[in-house]
Amino acid sequence: MATPTDDPKGPNGPNGRKGPVLLITRDRALVERVRELLIVERFEVVWVRGASAALEEAVRSEPTVVIVDWALDDEPSCEELVYRLRPRRSGPRVLAVAGRGGRVPVEVSGVRAILARALDAEELVDLVWRHHHEVADARRAD
Repeated sequence: MATPTDDPKGPNGPNGRKGPVLLITRDRALVERVRELLIVERFEVVWVRGASAALEEAVRSEPTVVIVDWALDDEPSCEELVYRLRPRRSGPRVLAVAGRGGRVPVEVSGVRAILARALDAEELVDLVWRHHHEVADARRAD
């Protein structure tokens, strides 16, 4: 079950975790890889398996970063999901993981970066860290 951070306005809750990072995928290997890389960096990772669940979880946990698996074939579509989650000043930043066969979100407004399906550890951590702090700083200023 998904759990929100204790202090969504700050970069870290009282438990010392950053985020949360909302991961939307049905690919268990991707979930394990993202968790493996981000938990070491003290990020809380919340995983949901579908677009509708992601929209509900985004309201509940106020993630700083959302990672969308572009291989997800769901309603609403990935494009619609990104539109609904689109970042405002202090809203989450959206990253996309290329779909199977290299399918990528070309020209989708709101996607900050596209990650290769074979995740590069340094790139993932750098992007999540940078976008998390951008959102955390904006939320503190609000």
